[in-house]
Amino acid sequence: MISKLIVNGYRACVVSDASYEHNDGKTSVKKLRLEPIFARGFNHYLYWHRFLYKTAKSGGRRAWLRFCICYYKVMFRFYYTLRVLVGRSRREEKKAWTQGYNAAKAYIKTEVYKAIPDPVILRKD
Repeated sequence: MISKLIVNGYRACVVSDASYEHNDGKTSVKKLRLEPIFARGFNHYLYWHRFLYKTAKSGGRRAWLRFCICYYKVMFRFYYTLRVLVGRSRREEKKAWTQGYNAAKAYIKTEVYKAIPDPVILRKD
């Protein structure tokens, strides 16, 4: 970020007697909220469907993309199961991710989602 400022003509300056208070994002605590984990599953599937699957032109590419998302889901569940067994995660986190993933699968079938215009992908040819 500083290099970008210097390129644009700004100068770097250091304030030696400044005191900073760290506002912890609380991502390292064990009582992590489940909403971001739900959103991760939801957004991952939605992004895959909207920008990868819907823009694929050939049937072979779509089949490959379906395989990839299924592989991702299986491996993610396996990874979270291992994390639960080792004690680094909670079962609720795995459940929240799965609920978000399934909610996205249901959302793409709604009229609200179908009303969104298709993405425009600009390709260099």
